[in-house]
Amino acid sequence: MTSIDVKQALSKDLGNILVNLKGWVRTKRGSKNVSFIALNDGSCLEDIQCVINFEEIDNEILSKINTGTSLNIQGEIVKSQGKGQSIEILVKKINILGLSDPDKYPIPVSYYTSDAADE
Repeated sequence: MTSIDVKQALSKDLGNILVNLKGWVRTKRGSKNVSFIALNDGSCLEDIQCVINFEEIDNEILSKINTGTSLNIQGEIVKSQGKGQSIEILVKKINILGLSDPDKYPIPVSYYTSDAADE
């Protein structure tokens, strides 16, 4: 298994290989059978989409993940089936490195300009 950062994952045609990524959750959304996490590690401005099949990852772990949670994700880089990204990670294993309490530390999903951040 190869440890890489988000920038490396997005900038190379790595094919279907197993990778290890660490970063924090920018967004999390779900559907009936899968959940999607946008993971960022600060190596670039873009996020990488991580697809989680509910049958492979324990719901107890998924219930603890929200915006700001830091994760170590192991999975396979594959060509994306959705719009908006060329590749995605099919998650095989998730380790929570640090929790984020959204009630205590709310993190907005929107992006701010540097002018807005200075106010």
